[in-house]
Order: sequence, then structure tokens, then C-alpha cells
Amino acid sequence: MSLRVTILGAGESGLGAALLAKRNGFEVWVSNDRSISPETRKTLEVHQIPFETCHTDRIFLSDRVVKSPGIPMASKVVSALKSRGIPLESEVSFAASFVRSARIIGVTGSNGKTTTTRLITHVLRRAGFTALAVGNIGYGFCHAVFKEPEPQFYVVELSSFQLEEIGRLRCEISVILNISPDHLDRYQNDFRRYALAKFNITKNQKSTDTLIYNAALLHSFPEALDVPAQKHAFYSRDSLPTFRHIHAENVAAVWAVAQRLKISREIFYAACQDFPGLAHRLQTVRTLDGITFVNDSKATNVEAVLHALKVTPSPLIWIVGGADKGGASYEMLRPWIKEKVRAIVYHGKEIHRIQEVFPREIPCEHILDMKGVVHRAFRLANSGDTVLLSPVFASFDLYKNFEERGQAFYREVQTLHNKS
Repeated sequence: MSLRVTILGAGESGLGAALLAKRNGFEVWVSNDRSISPETRKTLEVHQIPFETCHTDRIFLSDRVVKSPGIPMASKVVSALKSRGIPLESEVSFAASFVRSARIIGVTGSNGKTTTTRLITHVLRRAGFTALAVGNIGYGFCHAVFKEPEPQFYVVELSSFQLEEIGRLRCEISVILNISPDHLDRYQNDFRRYALAKFNITKNQKSTDTLIYNAALLHSFPEALDVPAQKHAFYSRDSLPTFRHIHAENVAAVWAVAQRLKISREIFYAACQDFPGLAHRLQTVRTLDGITFVNDSKATNVEAVLHALKVTPSPLIWIVGGADKGGASYEMLRPWIKEKVRAIVYHGKEIHRIQEVFPREIPCEHILDMKGVVHRAFRLANSGDTVLLSPVFASFDLYKNFEERGQAFYREVQTLHNKS
């Protein structure tokens, strides 16, 4: 008799977990708490995987449950499963249990995860290895294990949500880039709870594994770094060249990984030089009438926006707003706003808390739709200005994710015509 497994959630992670479970002989049931997209529904039907669009008691008939990262550990359905003693694991743990021989590199942090994950993958490929970037980047770990030939390396971007229940995931190399307040709405506004979820990346590491971490973390979380793995601290100001579109912190972390894998400095530098960068991360969309439009939709916390304000040429017309994730202080943005921002356009529904740090002399307007936002920012800008979408907040008030918000910005910028 096959084991019964319930997949909680029918997004990218949940769908991948369902397909992987089905292929490995499980009796699979997908439980989602809302409607399922037509594409996902069709895939489930093709693979003969039954599903529901609200959680019912059928989930309690499972031998084990695989939880998608978007479902909080404090949710009612998770609490009910735990109270009945039903084994629960994360999607990344489930994926790792089917990895045969590939080596796993895990990357976490509050900022720079995606760039670092992509850059490690790029460096590995430059060095002649086969490597896949998976996880929080939008290509689920389970989906990759199900669909792709197994590479020599999986480079897994790991959010705090994914690390809450690390289960069987063991990283040969784990990378912790930085930790600053983010997603505090999920952690009862307790920064330490959020941080310790990040440190779960080290949980299954052994003395033969390696932990690469930002040296600044040693002062804030010394006990969390007391782990069996071999430890390598990196400094964002290590004596390394600067590369376009790559933050110094990311370069230093990836160089530490390259050293651990005995990849030469020449290969590493070459990979950094031709690294294409990321969509929605300080992405130049176009220049029109001398005004440059920059898409930084991925900047959904204070640290990311601080970096954007520092490195983007001013004067700035700053587009900000979205769904507040709670708890963060915006004070560190104040001097950079005062120095570099000429006008602000709010976009989204939740805009109130951040207004406290805006200097009163800077004009501010609130426009809900992206078309209106882009056109107003264009009218406010002069030749030599930069229109910067760097929202601080999550996108979930109006969009499915930061990619959809960035794509909306990109599309509207493309429709603009010269002012004259």
C-alpha cells in the first residue's frame, strides 16, 4: 500500500512537490485554501492528482504532509496537523530527500539572495560544473528534482519561510549574507525569531560541511554560529574588484564559495565580469528625454532600498509603496531621501508609516494604478533625473509578486513618448 501524502499549497512549490511525490509512488492529495490557477489545475488533472480548493478533514488522513513556504507555521491548519501528530515537512526538505548525488549549496539572507544564488551558479558553470539555481528564485526545488536531469550542484535560495522547517535538507556549503528586519508580520514583530529561522540553514551541517557567513553577524548572533560546520567569515570590503550590478557583499560571499570549491580567481573574475544581472533588481529599463527609468521592484525591505538610494544617480523621482510587512524602522532612509530624492510618488494601498521619514519639502503624490504612477513620475522628472521604482514594501496589495509589479512598471515605461 502506498503512503498517503498531502501537499499544502498549490503554487510553484506545492505543484512541484505533488509531481515529485506522484512519480515516487505516493498517493497524493493537494489541499489549497483558495482557487487554483487554470494552468496548475490542468497539470494536476493530466497527472491524475486530486485536489481541493479549501482545507478539509481529508488532510488528516495523510501519513505525512508537505507544506508550501507561504503557509505560516502558526496557521490553523498547521496547528491542527501538529496536534494530531501528523509528520510535517517543508518543500525543500521533501526535495532533498530525492537528491541522489548532487551537492547542495544553500544561500540565505535578508538581501542579495537571488543575485548571490545566480552568481554562484554562473561561476560553477564557468568552472565546468553542471549547476541549477532553485528554491526561492521562482523555480521550486521539488520541481527541479522532478523535471531536470540531476546536476552536480543545486544552488538553493532559501527564505526564512522555507527554513522554518528545514527537515532533511543538508547543505554542503551554506551561505548567510546578512540579516536585517524583514517579514516581521510573520514573526510577531520579533526580529530574533526571524533571524533564528535564517540560521536554521546550518541545522543539519556536519564537521565536513562549510558555513560561509558575513563577519558582522558574529557580533549579533555568536551563539547561532556555534555549529559543527567549518566556518569562513567574509567581509563586504574584502580586497576584491568591483563589478557592475553586483554588490560588494555578494562578490565577497561568492568568492568564499569559489575558494572552498578550489575555483581559480581567473575563472571567478571572468564569471563576475559577464554576469548579466537580474530583472527587477536595479534594472535599467530605458532612457527617454534624458530621464533614466530603473526597475528595482525586488527591493521589498529597508536595507535593499537603502542600497538603491545610495547607488542610483540622482536627482531621483522615487516610486514607493505596497503591502507593509511590519516592524521595520525607516529612519535610516531619511538622510538619503533628503540628499537624493526630488519627488516621491506613492504606489499601492499601505503608505502611512513610511511618510513619517519624508522631509516635508519633498513633493509627494499618491496614485494607485501603475500607468498613472509612471506617467506622473515622467512628468515630474527633468533631463538627468532617474525615476526609481524601489518600493520598500511587498507587492501583495496589488500584485501576485514583485515580478508582476516590475513587469507592470516595465510595460508602462515602454509606452511613454517624448515630452516635446
